[in-house]
Amino acid sequence: MQNFSYLCKNNCKMMRKNLFIASLLCLFCSCHESLEERAEREAREFTEKHCPTPVVNFTRTDSVHFDRTTRTYTYFETFFDDMDDSTVVASIHDELLETLAAALRNNPKAKTEREAGFSFAYIAHSASRPEVILLNDTICLKNGR
Repeated sequence: MQNFSYLCKNNCKMMRKNLFIASLLCLFCSCHESLEERAEREAREFTEKHCPTPVVNFTRTDSVHFDRTTRTYTYFETFFDDMDDSTVVASIHDELLETLAAALRNNPKAKTEREAGFSFAYIAHSASRPEVILLNDTICLKNGR
């Protein structure tokens, strides 16, 4: 009888230990955030930590937003000096979009988002006249292309 109670105690301890381990595994698996949740969090954190950015190449990033429903990163920017002119932006529009697309294609940090089919929108306002939108375009590089 003593051996039986000893076995039951050990078995219960082993079962509790296994149940605890299984619970921990479930907890860790449930804490995994989706790609969309991660994108939303990273966009928010980037905006809080780095925006507005310093002006580089006549451009300042004011904020970054991720919309889960459209799966789109939106970069809100301001154009300064030479780029703060609608005729200049219109004259280099295609080149500007190709430069932005190339930067996305060559950015290893954006690979997962590219492969998931995320879009990248750019909205640029005029520094001298903030109500004027100089650029409003969306780029989608499906399958990393």
